[in-house]
Amino acid sequence: MNANNTVFKEAVADLAAAAEARDSVKAPFKLATCGWVVGPLPDRSLFDKVLSSAYSAITSIDMHVGNTPVDPAYMKISKHDKWAIPWMEDDPGLTAPELWVNRTLEHMEDAKKYRCNGLLGIHWRTEQTSPQIAAMAQKSWNFSLTSEEFWTTWSMEEFGIFGPSSVFMKIDSFDLPRPVTWSGGPGGFHADGGQCSWDAKYAFVDQLADIRSDVKGAGNLDRFDYWLNSFKYMRAISRTECCWAEVTALNYALLFPILGVIHYTHGC
Repeated sequence: MNANNTVFKEAVADLAAAAEARDSVKAPFKLATCGWVVGPLPDRSLFDKVLSSAYSAITSIDMHVGNTPVDPAYMKISKHDKWAIPWMEDDPGLTAPELWVNRTLEHMEDAKKYRCNGLLGIHWRTEQTSPQIAAMAQKSWNFSLTSEEFWTTWSMEEFGIFGPSSVFMKIDSFDLPRPVTWSGGPGGFHADGGQCSWDAKYAFVDQLADIRSDVKGAGNLDRFDYWLNSFKYMRAISRTECCWAEVTALNYALLFPILGVIHYTHGC
């Protein structure tokens, strides 16, 4: 879509109508834009040029469910406030743990570089996303915060020991395996032979389990077990999808023997 597209022109008219409606009822709130992108091509900052001061801010969720850096077009926005919205989690992965501390801190640095003066985090769950939400809050006060510093402090605060921080650092952001995806809806399971290396991919689960005996105190242990069991569940998803793929392959082999014999090596 670009600025000459009829849909964009209609969107601008709708936004103007919303501002008029707000003014006519003397509503006490302010208005802001938000979408999957800051604005249309070829100039993503176009809303800043065409919208009146009735709109306080131009905002957008980061593109590709957060897997794309903050849009540099924010730098060109000058007439309105500008708020970046990093993803604390994404809906394709919504049925499994997601850790996005390092990526969240990087997107905050990008937002500052583009002179954004507001920051929001998009999420559905709360406890599951608490590390990245906490990291976003802490970096707002201490902008030199790194993911390593965060995980070290977080581990001590959550579990009473530093040990788990090394495991969480290993699986932060893009290093955490992803066994689920969008499949007619969020967090879908499916037969996936690519998950058959689940034992090696999830070696960190046993590493975390080995630390459990070092955790003392009912509260610390309860929080530790929440994450340990979440990762065990995640590993079970991966193994299930592997077995699903192997059973599907066996069914095909039984129906069509000419395809050959299927060999199983993954303990399904």
